Amino acid sequence: MSGTLDESLKRIAYQQEKDAAMMSKIRGAMVYPAIVLVVILVVVAFMLFTVVPQVEQLYEDLGEELPFLTQLMVGVADFLGKFWWAVLIVVGLVIYFVRMYFKTEGGTKAKDQMKLNVPMFKGLFQKLYMARFARTSQILLSTGVAMLDTMHLSGDSINNSVVKNSIDEAADKVQSGKPLSEALMGRDYILPFLPQMISIGEQSGRIDEMLGKVAQVYEDELDEQIKALSTMIEPILMVFLAVVAGGMIGAVLFPIYALVSKF
Repeated sequence: MSGTLDESLKRIAYQQEKDAAMMSKIRGAMVYPAIVLVVILVVVAFMLFTVVPQVEQLYEDLGEELPFLTQLMVGVADFLGKFWWAVLIVVGLVIYFVRMYFKTEGGTKAKDQMKLNVPMFKGLFQKLYMARFARTSQILLSTGVAMLDTMHLSGDSINNSVVKNSIDEAADKVQSGKPLSEALMGRDYILPFLPQMISIGEQSGRIDEMLGKVAQVYEDELDEQIKALSTMIEPILMVFLAVVAGGMIGAVLFPIYALVSKF
């Protein structure tokens, strides 16, 4: 559209590299939590299928009644031992239908809304979308693409229908004659720093340069937030692992201690 295809392709390649690097950092931050969750599942499975049945057999031999917590674990172990295939089928069906739902228009909107409101992650996603919007808009405006086309294309690049809807509404305001900064100000999920910097760009006639600065600020903040999030998740998961393992061990050891004190 601007007659500078070679320059546009270079800028697009740069943006794709930035996006790929950002997503790689996010995935990297999730590796440790995933490993801890797997460890938790292994510990729970080991206790349920090896230790708990031995405690149950011990109580049966002595003619004693199991404590409630241990009875609960025995029931779960028996159910999983007999109907593990049904559990796998149900889990598989749930995953399948959830994925199918997320491919529908309503499901996509629900998923995008969830990303923007989930605790601990909502700030990260909001900054990610603002960085994408600002970087894409900078590229398009600097190569001569019209403002309205820039907004619609940048909205598509965000990959979130809820934020895109806010940008499309702002584009309608721009089409009716409002400045871009005013059209974006106060919109849902549009962080205020973006229209503030755009306003400076409108006054100086360098909107694309200001958008580039906005993108850099949010990209740097994302780097720091991802590091902080990874550091914060680790102790939370360790505490969770300790609680789960402690509960399982308590359900096994308390009955044994009760028997020892009784006999």
